[in-house]
Amino acid sequence: MNSKHLWRKFAGLGLLLVLAAAAPRCEAERDNGKAKVPDWVLEAAKTPTPNYSYRVNAYVLLDSEQDQVLPNGRIEKDRRLVYKLVTSKGAEEESFLETSSDPGWKIPVFNGWTITADGKKYSRSLKDVIVHGDNADEDLYGDRRSVRLELPWAIPGNIVAYEFKQEGLPQFWELDWQFQRQNPIVSEQYQLTLPPGWEYRSYWLNHAKVEPVIQGNTSTWSLQDVAPVRPEPHCPEFGELAGALRLHLFSASNPLAQLNTWPEVSAWAYKLAASGWLVTPEIQQKAATLTAGCADVTCKVNRLARFVQKDVRYVEISLLATGYTPHPAPQVLRTQYGDCKDKAILLASLLKAEGIASYPLLVNTVRGATTPDFASPFFNHMILAVSIPAGAQSPSWSAIVNDPQLGRLLIIDGTLRDQAPGEVPFYLASEDALVVLPSGGKLIQIPTAAPSFNRLFRQGDFVLRPDGALLGNVTELRWGQPAWIARQVYDGPGTDNQRILDNFLRPYLSDFQAKIDSIQPGKRVFRMDYSVAAPSYLQDAGGYLMLRPCVLGSVTFSTLDPDHDARRYPVVFDSLEVRSDIYKIRIPAGYSLMDTPRPVKLDYPFASYESTIDPPSAANNYTLTYKRVFTVKELEVPTPEVKQLQQMFYRINGDEQNQLLLQRAASAPTAAAPAATPVSPSQNSGR
Repeated sequence: MNSKHLWRKFAGLGLLLVLAAAAPRCEAERDNGKAKVPDWVLEAAKTPTPNYSYRVNAYVLLDSEQDQVLPNGRIEKDRRLVYKLVTSKGAEEESFLETSSDPGWKIPVFNGWTITADGKKYSRSLKDVIVHGDNADEDLYGDRRSVRLELPWAIPGNIVAYEFKQEGLPQFWELDWQFQRQNPIVSEQYQLTLPPGWEYRSYWLNHAKVEPVIQGNTSTWSLQDVAPVRPEPHCPEFGELAGALRLHLFSASNPLAQLNTWPEVSAWAYKLAASGWLVTPEIQQKAATLTAGCADVTCKVNRLARFVQKDVRYVEISLLATGYTPHPAPQVLRTQYGDCKDKAILLASLLKAEGIASYPLLVNTVRGATTPDFASPFFNHMILAVSIPAGAQSPSWSAIVNDPQLGRLLIIDGTLRDQAPGEVPFYLASEDALVVLPSGGKLIQIPTAAPSFNRLFRQGDFVLRPDGALLGNVTELRWGQPAWIARQVYDGPGTDNQRILDNFLRPYLSDFQAKIDSIQPGKRVFRMDYSVAAPSYLQDAGGYLMLRPCVLGSVTFSTLDPDHDARRYPVVFDSLEVRSDIYKIRIPAGYSLMDTPRPVKLDYPFASYESTIDPPSAANNYTLTYKRVFTVKELEVPTPEVKQLQQMFYRINGDEQNQLLLQRAASAPTAAAPAATPVSPSQNSGR
């Protein structure tokens, strides 16, 4: 259970509970700068801070956590934190402390203090906290709450400190010590006390193993001067970089404290899933109706999966007691709504009614959260692995696993309304998932779709006028991940599609008019057609005209300039994909291309790029054709190879910005001032 969270808006019922209003400012010492501050805070405030070559927003002077497991299995957690605020950003981030509270857990103590640079002291306590629902935006309701305490005078130069206690019975006996953050930590300590008969196994994530100091039943880990995690553009997620200690507690007297292996976790999850995995007459009838006319397994799987994805609304009611147990499939069918596990079990039941085997998969949507070396029941998503025969295939089936024991498995996420069956979102690609079986459950790796499944193709047909204006029509076709992104961007309710298109065009066209002709989201292929008019696309350069053949789009990250500091972390792409462009530009009569650039061809283990230019001639009706293809071949570029990626992007940027010189014959008309164009969509000015 993390103690420090970003402020999260409760979007479900809008519930906001205030435990107690703050006392009037005039009645207590805490508001006149003379509040009492514990000695441990005063001592930590004197701690000298190390110097760093980069900007530090805040220092964590002290982070102390003590967890004690009582003989009855309840846990008491004590946490102390002291920060020195350096910048406005650091003050904003650390001016409050927020912790989650599950049902049955108590927070008997929650205090905070501020010490100003001139020595004034202020305090807040449990009666000042605000409680709000701790739910994701798509949850209808949940019984977890977040408790937030805000401190006064949390400004740069001041010290803030927090102390809170939690008491409760955990659902699973697993503890995490997150000991690395985006701010440096001067001193931190984690202490675990177990009753007789209890033990723990540990797993160190992104850090070398540190041996604890053991006294009796208490183990204490201490760290000093822990450097911060400093995220970089397009780097792995924070959880994949930050150091953490994961502890699994186990006892022969407690069944839920015995989930030590992946088969044990799988068997436990199967018992929960089996209660809703039912084939009733109504399930059989619905499956038969949906698959009517299907001649093979491919058709049946696609029909049933699309029904669950599109017609069963995603609604989560997250209650701790039932958070891991799906509702019965017949109930989900009747109500037409459910969360990920409800959708997965309904789809499994429909498939079973048609004689098609499947297996629930437990997976984490946070990259790197599941590791083969540490069996854990903590998952936040359920999908399905469907058994399909050899030879069965569909254009959208990019996620197929060939398992030596379970055979050929198609991975389907029942929550994806905007992706076809068999497509896997980028945050699940190459992640480990647990196959839920009554016995012998194991981890399998969700496949990464080949680049050919994730494509963006853009074609533009343009005409250049002698006055320098560029007029044309553009068609964009997207498959897989690029299509999913486009549907999210363009297909939402109330979306201003014209504004979105204008924002895309603005970096490439200084002045333009644009008009969307059509948007077709499609089941597999997303298509958008639009027209553009740029009155001053050609630039006069002393008797020559400068033309940029790569009219639209960029495939690089601007944040990977080769002149930037050396990278500390790998570069991560969203998906393996192919992005290609073809721009045909008919040039005015009497003009010719002075020189045809050589083709650009770059090939690295992680990506490749190729562009060519076919010059205008009488044979092609004086049309210049620019073609290029960019292919991502690896999801992650290792840190030692990032320099090569930067160099590659530098070359690609040069190709994207390359200007060609057009030479006009003596009889050709000269470029005039840009004339008004006959297009009448929204007008845009400048970059």
